[in-house]
This record gives sequence, structure tokens and C-alpha cells, in this order.
Amino acid sequence: MRKKVFESWSIDRNKPYNLTIAYTALKDVFLKVKPTKVFYPSPYDLNPDHRAVSVLTQSVLKEINNPGIQTFTYFVHAKGYPNPLGYFPTRTLNFPNFFMIKPDGTFYNLDLERGDISKKYKAVKAHESQYLTKPKFMLSFVRRNEIFFVENPLKLNMRFPLWDKSIMSKLGITPFVEKAKIGADSKHYDIQFTLFKGTPRFSKINIFFYPVKSGSEFLNMPKYRIEIERAFSNKLALKLFDKDKEIFTTFENLLGTATELDFDIKINKSYFDKADCLFLMFSFEQFDVRVTETPWFCIDILR
Repeated sequence: MRKKVFESWSIDRNKPYNLTIAYTALKDVFLKVKPTKVFYPSPYDLNPDHRAVSVLTQSVLKEINNPGIQTFTYFVHAKGYPNPLGYFPTRTLNFPNFFMIKPDGTFYNLDLERGDISKKYKAVKAHESQYLTKPKFMLSFVRRNEIFFVENPLKLNMRFPLWDKSIMSKLGITPFVEKAKIGADSKHYDIQFTLFKGTPRFSKINIFFYPVKSGSEFLNMPKYRIEIERAFSNKLALKLFDKDKEIFTTFENLLGTATELDFDIKINKSYFDKADCLFLMFSFEQFDVRVTETPWFCIDILR
């Protein structure tokens, strides 16, 4: 079943699956099609592959740097969404709500004509790699309307939208970060985040930083990861990596402090080469196994 459903539908299935291959394939489609409207998964979707596609799509859009392209995001995997499950073409699709702080932006609700609903039904069934394995879920998106979201850019000192702990725990997913934001002074970007009370002392916390400069090639930009290790004291051991290669740093360029639940990590602005935005994500590991992660956040660092 796996070979029939998934492998036969993959693109370039004989090539290695990595960031360069996936990004290049996506950018090639953009350059060939030259879209005026782009619809892509929300960066807050519960499916990590969908979140990755969201980051890649936003990165391609930044690299192409065409302000005439309109962009819209949508959800596929979210708490209690769609509701109810099943084929109900006369019911309304409602925006999911599972955030402590909702993303700031504009919601679009588009009513569909009967002919549009019929086309949507055929389109869903044509998505064979998913429809063959979960038809009830897929047909749940055939409703009398479509909903999309256009997020306003996150800016420095704004709190990040985070998944709600009580809702997520019911799904077996624990979001350990209670609140987070990034600020700046004249020399450093300052990442501040707080963990939920009761969060276990994981051996490693990672902060992923992907700087983006509009009009520049995304693959040539740094792909930073700050590795934070803590024991039973509040002392932090920090390491900086670029594309998995460790970078020598000094205390002035990378420093951090922590109390029981509050962390404050500073990194020198010189690492970001005049980037205009950056992607940021937290992940948590125990014995080198990733346990949980946050969504990816795209922060406009020039505004």
C-alpha cells in the first residue's frame, strides 16, 4: 500500500530528500508558473511537514521578492478541525482555535457556488495519496465555503502565537514554551522565552535561526542553531552551529542566562548579514531524540 500510494506519487523519488532538493524543486515551480496568488499551509499547522512547506514557501517568496504576489494560508491539521468529520457539503468550515495568543491578521471567508463545491469534491478525490488512506477526513474539507488567513508580520518585541497547552495535551502533544519573543539592542538580538511550570529538565534545547534577505538566495544564507544545555543548576552551556557545523563564538557574541523557567539568550547582530527577517523555532531533545517543538515564526526584524 505504501509503495502504491506514496512512493509512486513522489517528485524526484530517486533523489535524496533534503532541504536543497526540496527548496530548489519548489522554487523552480514558482519561476515556471509565475503565480499571482499563492495558497500554502499555515506555519501553525500541527503537521510538521506542512510547517516545513510553509517555511520553504515563504522563503521562496522572499527570494523572488515580487510584491505583486498575494499570499493566503490555510489549515489542514488542527485541534477539532474540521468539525464534524465527514462529507457535509452544506455545512460551514470554521477557523480552528487552539492558541493562547492568536496570530494577528485577516481572515477570509469565501462562499462557494454549487459548481465550486462539486469541483472541490473532485479535486479532493484526485489527491489520491491522501484520499486512499483517510477519505472521511479529506472529504471533511468539502464544505459550502473556503477559509484563508493572511498573517500580519511578527515584529520585534511581539509575543509569538503559541499553541494552547490544555488543548494540545489532549492530542498527546505538549508545547513546553509558555511565552516567547525576540527583541534587540544596538549589538544583539535578544531571545526571551518562558517554559511552563512542570516542564522537565531536558538535556538540550535548540533554537533554530534562519535569516532571510529579500532578493537573496535562501540556500546561501546561514542556517543557525543555538544549542542550549543545562543540568540541575541554572548555568547554561551554549553552542552555535551553521548548517550543523559548530562556529567558534566568544562570550560577547553569544551569551545566555536562565532561572528555573525563564531564559534570555543574546546573539550578536553581525551573524545576520543585514537580513530583513528571520525564521525561528524552538525544539526540545532528550538523549538526542526530539520530544517536542514550537511552530516556525517569521519575524520582521527591520520594522
